[in-house]
Amino acid sequence: MASYEKAPSTPLTAQHSSFVKEDLEGQDPVESLSGDEKAADDPHGTTSTPKYTIKWWKETWNNAVHEGKWPRVAYCVLGFVFVVGWVGIMLGLVGTEVKYGKLFGV
Repeated sequence: MASYEKAPSTPLTAQHSSFVKEDLEGQDPVESLSGDEKAADDPHGTTSTPKYTIKWWKETWNNAVHEGKWPRVAYCVLGFVFVVGWVGIMLGLVGTEVKYGKLFGV
């Protein structure tokens, strides 16, 4: 059976917590980021760019690629379209074959 390490009883030591307080004192970490860093770190893709502009499409696509969601959806849809197209072409060819087979008595 696997044994797991016990979590520490205190998450931060006194020395570490004072270091964090001194490091972040007087500044808002979100405001210190530039616009590009905010867009890259934003998990929901909400930016100040107006919707449906070219820049907005690029930003949302890059966020989706980073998360890995939309490329998989796009590939699945494209694959489905290819399969439906292939089946449609095959059914058309079979229908033509049957039609000419009846005409010429084959």
